[in-house]
Amino acid sequence: FGPLPEPAEKLIEMVKIKKLASKLYIKQVKIHKQRMSLVFDEKATAKDVFIEKELPRYINQTMTKLEFSQTDQLKAVVTLKGNNQLDRISFAKYFLRNL
Repeated sequence: FGPLPEPAEKLIEMVKIKKLASKLYIKQVKIHKQRMSLVFDEKATAKDVFIEKELPRYINQTMTKLEFSQTDQLKAVVTLKGNNQLDRISFAKYFLRNL
């Protein structure tokens, strides 16, 4: 049938990203332009295993710029690399796979 249309390809990639994120205590993922926002699950952030093992992996990564903020929830904003939206979506998936 030919290659997938770009919107369909983006949708499939976002589903993959959200599946990866759910394994990393992330309950919400949003990608807008060059930034990916991650919202961590409150139950996970209350656990020692998250604080001791998972959080340091984010802090110590060297793939890209990462900023944390905490209001009512722990959030991280990742700067995505790439020349277009599909490249940035691919980088987001790469980032989550390699933490």
